[in-house]
Amino acid sequence: MKARILSFAFALIALFSFNNAFAQNLVVKQQPTATDLGKNLQICVDFAGLGNIDEVDITVYYTATVETGCINQGQAKKDGDQVPGLTQTLPGQSSTLTFDVRNGRTRGCQTLVTNFTPGECPSSNMTGTVSDVTFTNVYFTILGRRFDLPNPTPVR
Repeated sequence: MKARILSFAFALIALFSFNNAFAQNLVVKQQPTATDLGKNLQICVDFAGLGNIDEVDITVYYTATVETGCINQGQAKKDGDQVPGLTQTLPGQSSTLTFDVRNGRTRGCQTLVTNFTPGECPSSNMTGTVSDVTFTNVYFTILGRRFDLPNPTPVR
């Protein structure tokens, strides 16, 4: 009886290990892309060979250059022109996106929504807003594999 239970336990372990190992056979169906949407970053992927899983995490790494626009109350009412504020470069940013998997394949686009704090304005009477974010050094990892992406072209 003990041998049967052990055999059953080993069979279950082997079964679940097979799915994880099978999920490592990642196939690139179409080259991944990144698009700069102004303040956000869109990642598009098409991978197969993911095995019998429902979803997969893609961790995106990037450097963000955050531009601040500054407006005082009079400008906001008059013409809305912004005075340039502090530009900050923030290396080492990362976020995780979860993609659905169907029949071992994931394909589609997701938008990485950023929420950066505006930099300082030249006057305390001004309110700072993030006017643009430029993304560079973009890459992501999926199931332990790294994919370097060209610097995204801004789409405005």
